[in-house]
Amino acid sequence: LQPLSERLTLLAIFISTFLFSLTWQFNQFMMLMQALVLFTLDSLDMLPAVKATWLYGIQITSLLLVCILQFFNSMILGSLLISFNLSVFIARKLQKNLKTGSFLNRLGKLLLHLFMVLCLTLFLNNIIKKILNLKSDEHIFKFLKAKFGLGATRDFDANLYLCEEAFGLLPFNTFGRLSDTLLFYAYIFVLSITVIVAFVVAFHNLSDSTNQQSVGKMEKGTVDLKPETAYNLIHTILFGFLALSTMRMKYLWTSHMCVFASFGLCSPEIWELLLKSVHLYNPKRICIMRYSVPILILLYLCYKNQKS
Repeated sequence: LQPLSERLTLLAIFISTFLFSLTWQFNQFMMLMQALVLFTLDSLDMLPAVKATWLYGIQITSLLLVCILQFFNSMILGSLLISFNLSVFIARKLQKNLKTGSFLNRLGKLLLHLFMVLCLTLFLNNIIKKILNLKSDEHIFKFLKAKFGLGATRDFDANLYLCEEAFGLLPFNTFGRLSDTLLFYAYIFVLSITVIVAFVVAFHNLSDSTNQQSVGKMEKGTVDLKPETAYNLIHTILFGFLALSTMRMKYLWTSHMCVFASFGLCSPEIWELLLKSVHLYNPKRICIMRYSVPILILLYLCYKNQKS
């Protein structure tokens, strides 16, 4: 049996996921992004496979309960999220020893696993939609196809989206406005460090043929990236690409940008990595940096606000 604290955490995640699914129409698209993040972390050994499985199951269970409460809303059953999560489960059963072997061996298995999950997702989604005779979200795919120049469309809803400025690319002046508050600089600073560390950790995990080390823990003296940090890193990157491609989605990115940047500036983990890389590591220096930098930024913003 799992520890009580872990079971309570899973219960809290289930309740919040269920309420989120119940109260927002487009929940399945955001949860699909979450599932993609979990899939990435699981594939790169940055998250225990058991925990990822629990979270996949929670997502599916929540959507099925919402489907029942919404008088068996068939659109939920035809969502990409359910098809993707089921595909991950099936691919795991079909592809054994995914996390063993040399670096090139594991990389090849990983690419094959990714291809298998993608094909299964599209196959299951098409089968479910044909069985249930669903066409409710086809305009979204037609819009994406036309937006990225993969083909023209005569669909009214898709063309309406294309005419809307909010569905265009993110304006370049957005970065100027974000820079005025120092948010963009702080975000890039934290993002750069975590991306470099994530690449190092991913390479180490894929190169570790014995796979004896627990996830999130590495040998002493090597870099480390906690699962929660890696999760938010992949999430903010996905939100960034989404916002850059569709301006309307920037509300997801900018809010997460604030959280991610503030976490990085106040986190001893980030400052420890940075100071170790320049051979200036000291617990006192970490404490000074993680408190002084946010305070200086706040003082600057207060001064700038009063001056304006």
